[in-house]
Amino acid sequence: MTAMTAEGSRQSVLARMAASPGAGAAVVTPTRALRLALTRAGEGAAGLALTPLGVADEELDLADLLARVGDDWLFLRLDAAGGPGIAALDPALRLAVVEMQTRGSLSEAEPEHRPPTAADAALAEPVVAAFLAELAALAAGTALDGWPGDCVIGARLADRRALGLVLPETGFRAVSLSCWLGIGERQGAFLMALPATGPPDPRAERAQRAARWGQALAGSVLGAGLVLDAVLHRLRLPLAQAEGLAPGQLLALPGVRVAGVQLQAAGGRPVTSGRLGQSGGMRAIRIEPAPAPELAPGLAAALAPDGDPATGFGADAGQEEAPAPLPLPEVPDWPGPE
Repeated sequence: MTAMTAEGSRQSVLARMAASPGAGAAVVTPTRALRLALTRAGEGAAGLALTPLGVADEELDLADLLARVGDDWLFLRLDAAGGPGIAALDPALRLAVVEMQTRGSLSEAEPEHRPPTAADAALAEPVVAAFLAELAALAAGTALDGWPGDCVIGARLADRRALGLVLPETGFRAVSLSCWLGIGERQGAFLMALPATGPPDPRAERAQRAARWGQALAGSVLGAGLVLDAVLHRLRLPLAQAEGLAPGQLLALPGVRVAGVQLQAAGGRPVTSGRLGQSGGMRAIRIEPAPAPELAPGLAAALAPDGDPATGFGADAGQEEAPAPLPLPEVPDWPGPE
């Protein structure tokens, strides 16, 4: 009886576990998300079997951040929404990544330390990219949700002096992990730091919403269609003459030039001016300033500085004799009063 009861209890527990999908799954915490992200990144991008040992998630200022790393670390710039940050591998982890990707295995003895190179950065970049992608997926629903956001991996930074020149004087959120490299006593460290973002500023949010609304409105308005009329000349005709117009008939357009085309919007509102021409066998308008108005020859001579406004002749015409005035008709004497 006791054996049957024990067997039934065991089957009941197994049935409840089977009926509850995820009942046996571990709860993902920020620490676990960081561990899994580094483990999967090392294995997937470099074939390196990492075992995270310690995890730290801290708020650091720039001085404290620079004190956590050494000049022999490999630094990759990270460009995020809050500003530039870094991803850093200590010499042991950097050399393990390079060794694994060049030799395919790790030796128990750690290679001799050497300064980081551009080739090291190229081999380590896939590991950092994989860590960012894994962390974005694993941290959903945790305190790390949304961090680090959309990061772009940039160039290698030479040393801590370069960090001080690139990184802003602000607070940083820094996560660091120590790890066993899977052979002997070899251990390494990984650090990532990005500018810390405080609580959102309501005024900044309102300004951003207003800017987005303005951009959307400008895009809608500027994307709307607009019909322009190219007006070469306007003239008035009697209705009878207008009704009698026929194809092939010529109309005189006095004073009209191809450089005097005006582009008008709805309602006849002038927009700009241009010159009539052609492009690719089609009529075209070249936008250019309107030509300066020109005076008729007679009026120009009358207004010339050396001209005589009383007679209407210029200085050059002064050599000629002015026409004699017309004689007045003779009028008979008006008879006076008788």
